[in-house]
Amino acid sequence: FDEELGDLYQRARLRRGDDPESEERKTAFAEMLEKYPDAYATAMVLSERAFVAMWSRDVKGVETYYNMLREGDIEVATNIVTDRGVEAMPNIELYLTRQYLRGGREEEAGVLIESLESNYADSLVFSGRRGRGRRWTTVSDALDQINSLN
Repeated sequence: FDEELGDLYQRARLRRGDDPESEERKTAFAEMLEKYPDAYATAMVLSERAFVAMWSRDVKGVETYYNMLREGDIEVATNIVTDRGVEAMPNIELYLTRQYLRGGREEEAGVLIESLESNYADSLVFSGRRGRGRRWTTVSDALDQINSLN
């Protein structure tokens, strides 16, 4: 990063316990989007925000951040790995696939399934299982599980 982008990134990031709607965070995020729309750091912040929306079960929010990622440099977006080592796009696309199928939006889910199969089949995604079971699985296994339920 250049120094300005690094500073904006640190101020725009969402950290546990922080207020995601603080004015400083919002201002830094807006500035990143304006000055560095295709930067890897900007895509990381967008991904983090999509994850927060996922945890909050805010499908519209996830869709907003996903679309923002897709509108930027697609090469950057498809390869985002968060600071926590999580590959962003397959996790976001899988979440949206599940939500679309639950909501009867089969056509939109189908587009995402095609993307997942062709771009991320071996990527690891969070399975969300509680207890002692595996918490991570491959996209292929997750899609097999989804197909077995339909």
